[in-house]
Amino acid sequence: MKLMVDGKPEELVVRSDGTATGKPFRNPGKIQHLSAYQGSFKCEVGEAACKPMR
Repeated sequence: MKLMVDGKPEELVVRSDGTATGKPFRNPGKIQHLSAYQGSFKCEVGEAACKPMR
C-alpha cells in the first residue's frame, strides 16, 4: 500500500507473521463459506477494534 507520511511517499507492507521479513499478507477476497475459517472479523475505519462476524 502506498501512502503519504509527513508529505513523503511511503510504502506499507503488512506481513502475515508480523515481522519485517515475513510473507506479505494476502486478502482472500470474498469469503464464500465462513465455516471454512477459524475466525472472521469485521473491521471499520475509525473503530478501536474489529468485531467478530459470528
